[in-house]
Amino acid sequence: EVTAVELLHALEQDEDLINVKGIWYREGDKYVRTLPREYIPDLDALPRPAYDLFDIEAYVDNWKSWSRNTRPIMMVTCRGCVVLCSFCYQGFGGFRQRSVESFVEEVEFLVSEYGIDTINFADSTLMVNKKFVEGFCNEVIKRDLNLKWYCASRVSDLSPKHGDLLRLMKAAGCRRLHFGVESGSPKILKGIKKGTTVEAAEQSIRMARESGIIVHTTYIYGLPGENRQTLEETADFCRR
Repeated sequence: EVTAVELLHALEQDEDLINVKGIWYREGDKYVRTLPREYIPDLDALPRPAYDLFDIEAYVDNWKSWSRNTRPIMMVTCRGCVVLCSFCYQGFGGFRQRSVESFVEEVEFLVSEYGIDTINFADSTLMVNKKFVEGFCNEVIKRDLNLKWYCASRVSDLSPKHGDLLRLMKAAGCRRLHFGVESGSPKILKGIKKGTTVEAAEQSIRMARESGIIVHTTYIYGLPGENRQTLEETADFCRR
């Protein structure tokens, strides 16, 4: 966000782009890379998006087939990740997340202003911060927002002690929990530095289902080291 604003200002004022951090640009037949842009440590410092400048109905319509006649919108609460899976782009800048208060106020605005009733969390690591999830759930119930919502979690972010949290999520409107399992092969999971196990995946999926939450899982075929045996291990996991 800061880079975009500075870049537009530099272009408008015809200033030297070398002073704008975090970009690449072409100068003649050469490519120039400027100094790295610092990560934004406090996401609450960012202003609310100017929703009035967007065609909100286009975004709502885009999700209608998926959302079953509700009024959904995608939102994100955090950036970065605590794990460095070898195939992922999100392991940079450390894990940073908005406060519950800031986020819920924006949700409440969308509910009252645009009739939004379903939130699809774009975060791939929402469940890393259990306090945020618990706080969000409590605020949704307290404010009687009557939301449906969907989110993702690493399988290792849940353990048997989190049964109460899953039930709270269900009570607060969580309908679906997505797990990026990636593979049913311990060898492949280790190779991609996933930091999870097949057993943890099975346990988390069972816990979510027992809480009444629909589970959605995804896998990657063709990771480095993949062979017929590892492919069959993933297929067997899916069947189980």
